[in-house]
Amino acid sequence: MKHLLIKCIVASVVCLIGMLNCFEKEVVKDNLELLSSTTEFSDELFFAYPKYIADTGVSLVITDLNDSKIVEVDYSGKLIRTYGQKGRGPGEYLMPSNPIMANDLLYISDAGNAKILTFESNGSFNNEIKISDPILEFTTNGEYLYAFTFNSVDDRLIKKYSMNGEFINSFGKLETTEETSLNNITKLVIYNNELWVLHLYFPILKIYSLDGELIQKYNLSNAFDYSERFNQSKEKPKYSNVSGQKVIYQSITMNKDGIYLGIYDPSNNNIIADHFNFDVIPITRYRYTSNDEKIYHFHSVLVDSTLYVAGADTEPGLFIFNKTD
Repeated sequence: MKHLLIKCIVASVVCLIGMLNCFEKEVVKDNLELLSSTTEFSDELFFAYPKYIADTGVSLVITDLNDSKIVEVDYSGKLIRTYGQKGRGPGEYLMPSNPIMANDLLYISDAGNAKILTFESNGSFNNEIKISDPILEFTTNGEYLYAFTFNSVDDRLIKKYSMNGEFINSFGKLETTEETSLNNITKLVIYNNELWVLHLYFPILKIYSLDGELIQKYNLSNAFDYSERFNQSKEKPKYSNVSGQKVIYQSITMNKDGIYLGIYDPSNNNIIADHFNFDVIPITRYRYTSNDEKIYHFHSVLVDSTLYVAGADTEPGLFIFNKTD
C-alpha cells in the first residue's frame, strides 16, 4: 500500500511537471505574418497620427488625432467614406478618437470640443452630446456613457453619464500601492454587460459592473515578460513621476477566443498582441519583428484571425497581420 501511494505521488508530480511544460510552450511567442501595409494614401486617407481603430462588424473606422480625420475602410484597407470634418460646428471635430459602435450609430469622442458625436452608418451626422470635461477615453452600451476625462485624475477614474451628457456618478478611485501607481486608463471596453478597464502604465486590468462595483482586479505583472521590460521601483511611486515611456498597453480586443492586449514595444521593431483567456491566464504571445523600419504600434483591433494595426514605420498607416496558428 505504501509503495502504491509513493507511485501515485510520483505520477502526480510527473503529470504536474508535464502540464507546466505544456503551459510554458503555450506562452512562447508565435509569429504574425504581415499581409499588407498601406502608408501611401489619397488626400482622404493621409494620416498624421492614426491613434484609434475600431471594428464596426462590416468595416474598420480609423481616427486621426492630429490631422482631425475620421475614415472608414474595408478589411483590405480600401477607403469607403469619411465622416464629418475639422471644425467646431455640428458634426465637426478637432481631436476625434475612441470610435464605438452602439445602437447602429458610430460614436466618436472629441476632446478638442468636449463632446461626443454620433454618425449614421452612411456617414451622415446624427447628433452630438456635450460633456463638461474633455474626454480622454470613453465607451458606451447605448444606454450610458462611461468616460475617463482630463479632470478624472484628481481622485477618481471613471465617470458615468446619461446619453444626454448629464453626469450621474464616478467610480474607481485612483490608488497607489507599494509597487504600482495607477493613473491613465488606456481603454474602456464593455463586454458581456461588464466594464473592462485596462491601465496605460502598469499591467493592471479591472472589471466593474455597469453600476460601478468592482468585480475583479488582475495584476498581470507575471504574464509574459511585463515585469522584466517595465520594472517599477519598489519604492512607493508618486503619480506625477509616471512617464509616458513606461506605457505598456495600446489596446484591448475581446472575442470568443479570449482577450487580446496590444503591446507598446518602443525598444524593439516588434508588433505584439498578447492572448489571454477569460480567466486572464496568458495563452500565447503573437509577435511580428520588422527587419527594416521600426513599426510603431498606436492602436489595434483583432477581427477573426486578422490583426489590424494603426501605426507607423517611415509613414503612418494601416498594417494588416495574420495570426499563424
